[in-house]
Amino acid sequence: VKQYPNSPDSREKAIADAKKLMADAGYATGIPKTFEFIVRESPQNRQLAAYAQAEWQRILGVKTALKVVQVSEMVERQVAGTFDMISHASRLGGADLSATIRQCYGYDSATGKKSDSNFTGFKNAEFTGLLDKFSAELQQDRKTELGRQMVAILNREVPSTGLTAGGRAYGWYKYLKGIP
Repeated sequence: VKQYPNSPDSREKAIADAKKLMADAGYATGIPKTFEFIVRESPQNRQLAAYAQAEWQRILGVKTALKVVQVSEMVERQVAGTFDMISHASRLGGADLSATIRQCYGYDSATGKKSDSNFTGFKNAEFTGLLDKFSAELQQDRKTELGRQMVAILNREVPSTGLTAGGRAYGWYKYLKGIP
């Protein structure tokens, strides 16, 4: 967990990397444009959005104008791609993880059409090849390694910012230590 891109232990490096990318792109002091930031209506989402806005401006000089919408409008805007920035909760899970990943980040290889929930328009041939292997793999250690390779690609290429990590880690083995 300490090596995961949005963990507190990697935060300073992530900030330094982001500042370098901004400077390399010619925006060392920020971007003059104000981006519309779409957030679904809820008290928690408003609080997280305010935090994200403040941090993006303080750290990178990226300004946003918050637009709070009902979930139906948010989904419509996601599908249509009519947003600058959008807060989208990505929850991967279920019985077939590869199907969920394909829905969020996939393309139909025959038609070239993006999956319905691929709101960022992400397309990467290496990722798709790994996902195909991940879908068919039965050996847990090999499947884990393929998953890590896919996560590395997503962390490098998908325009997203992790704000929170929900859920709980459950442990029931007596030898498991250090998890509150």
